[in-house]
Amino acid sequence: QEQGRIAEAVACFRRALELQPGAAEIHYVLGQALLLLGDFEAGWREYEWRGRRREAAPGRFAQPAWNGQPLNGQAILLHCELGLGDSIQFVRYVKLVQERGGKVILECQPLLKQLFAQLPVEQLVAAGEALPHFDQHAPLLSLPGIFQTRLETIPAQIPYLAADPSLVKKWKERLATINGYRVAIAWQGNPRWKGDRLRSIPLAQFAPLAKLPGVRLISLQKGAGTEQIEPLRAALPIVELG
Repeated sequence: QEQGRIAEAVACFRRALELQPGAAEIHYVLGQALLLLGDFEAGWREYEWRGRRREAAPGRFAQPAWNGQPLNGQAILLHCELGLGDSIQFVRYVKLVQERGGKVILECQPLLKQLFAQLPVEQLVAAGEALPHFDQHAPLLSLPGIFQTRLETIPAQIPYLAADPSLVKKWKERLATINGYRVAIAWQGNPRWKGDRLRSIPLAQFAPLAKLPGVRLISLQKGAGTEQIEPLRAALPIVELG
């Protein structure tokens, strides 16, 4: 699968399930491979096995999991899982849940609460905060399967996220003081993720870009990765916004 030979990987996973039908991890990776092939119907079904893997968190809620039926004004908790990027991608389904009559309470990672503050939900809470009453729940990444999403029906009413207008004004004024062709970069993902080496890039690799006439690099990096700035300051000038 990592070599891009997805169809061959699917055949391997299916053979593995013949030998061990209840292996949740194999169902889970089969689901990911099928989604890569665009087989959403089977892919989302297999992807639901993620909650049965050994490392999966146990069920948190006594309330029933939503199956897509009309909610008729009931409160539904949509809760984020996995990484920040997953939450940003799948929060687009909030509107569809509301169209089924649900009063949406959204639980997100603390780092995303400010970004999601503009979403038209009943209540937004960060993970770890007290939850209000709700009647049913659904993980964000289960919603594509619940709505039987196909390639041609991926929710695409964009933008579905918006920045705080006061922050837009603040940063527009701040960035206006930086001359040149402004190129904002981030180079380091979460180093604790086992696949981080496949997506992160050392800041030093941006040196040729920084040398282009008129280019001003602006750091959007937070936390891990910012320690690379100081040793390169002389060779790679970069604007830090704090």
